[in-house]
Amino acid sequence: MRFYYNVVILLVLSGCAKYQSKFNRKYISYTKELSTRTEIPQINDSTMLISVVSEDMEYARVPSKPVMLGMATRKEGAENIEKYLNALTGLNGEEVFYKKFSPCCPFKTVNAADEKYFKSDFGLLEMYKVYHHTLNDTIIIYLNLYDEGLIQAPKGFKARKN
Repeated sequence: MRFYYNVVILLVLSGCAKYQSKFNRKYISYTKELSTRTEIPQINDSTMLISVVSEDMEYARVPSKPVMLGMATRKEGAENIEKYLNALTGLNGEEVFYKKFSPCCPFKTVNAADEKYFKSDFGLLEMYKVYHHTLNDTIIIYLNLYDEGLIQAPKGFKARKN
C-alpha cells in the first residue's frame, strides 16, 4: 500500500513541474535592425536579379541561414518569394520548379509590423520545396520575409541572367 501511495505522490509532483510557455523560449534572431530595403533589382517583372551564388552549402537550406528578403508588407514579401525562386536555375540552366510548404520556425524580429494592422515581435520562415530534373532529390529552401541581407542563390544553383 505504501508503494502505491509513493507512486501517486510522485505522479502528482511531476505533474506540477513548471511548464515553459512558448513565448519564454529562446528564439533565434537574425537581426536587431529595422529593414530599410525598399526595392530589389529585377531582371523583369517576375524575376529578381541575383548576382552572387553562396559558397555556404547551408545557405537557404537550414532555418538558421535563410534567404533574407526583408520587405515591408506581406504583399511585397509574397511577390518577392516568387521573383527569387524564378531567378534560380540548375547549374546547366535547367528550369527550377517549386512548391510552397507551411511556414515554420518562429523567430524574433523587429520587422514584423504589417503596416497599420498589427505589431508583433515574431516572424515565421517560409518553406519551399525546390527541384529541377538533374537533381537527385528536392531541396527545402527557407526564406525570411522580414529581415534583410545579401540575397544569394544557394550553392548547387545558378542565378538567371535574363
